[in-house]
Amino acid sequence: MKNEFTLTNEKKCRALIDQLADAFAGFYDPPASGAAPFSARIDSLCRNRIDRWIEAQDGYVLQTVLTGLLHQLTGKNESPDTLSYGEKRLRKVTEYVHLHYRDEIRLQSLALHIGMTEPAFCRFFKKAAGEPFTAYVNKIRIEHAAEQLLNDGDSVSGIGYACGFNTIDYFIRIFKKLKGCTPGEYRKMFTEKTNHKIP
Repeated sequence: MKNEFTLTNEKKCRALIDQLADAFAGFYDPPASGAAPFSARIDSLCRNRIDRWIEAQDGYVLQTVLTGLLHQLTGKNESPDTLSYGEKRLRKVTEYVHLHYRDEIRLQSLALHIGMTEPAFCRFFKKAAGEPFTAYVNKIRIEHAAEQLLNDGDSVSGIGYACGFNTIDYFIRIFKKLKGCTPGEYRKMFTEKTNHKIP
């Protein structure tokens, strides 16, 4: 079940997609007064794909990317940040994880970094993000590892260590839990699909 924070985040992402689509449309056609939002003009299949994309991504990074695109496209300056204190704090944590997923992330140090005790931080993160902090870190590391498995020629163990895992057994176990197969199987499936493409 989605918490209120997650639902708010998804609404913000959808609103940004509408604004981006309107900004793109403005380059080709003059804006129509009272036009329906982009999300109302697309078919249900496309809308479902957008919904799945929003749900699958890290919401804070996604919001940052979409907002940046909108500002570049429209030339508008950053509007005042309307995030609550909790949202700002959570964004600070998620941005830190995305920057330092390769390193050892010490829970106690990160909690102190945002002015909380370790137990308070764990409760705060789970309530705000909808999952434990360790699960979130593992998810980010596995996403990076999956990308490297498909794009780099490094060994599975080399990629596991490069993505912040201390042991390869743990890397393989978490990868299989999140992706449904081992890293080696994941790479093999992609290689087979690529080799069977019609030139």
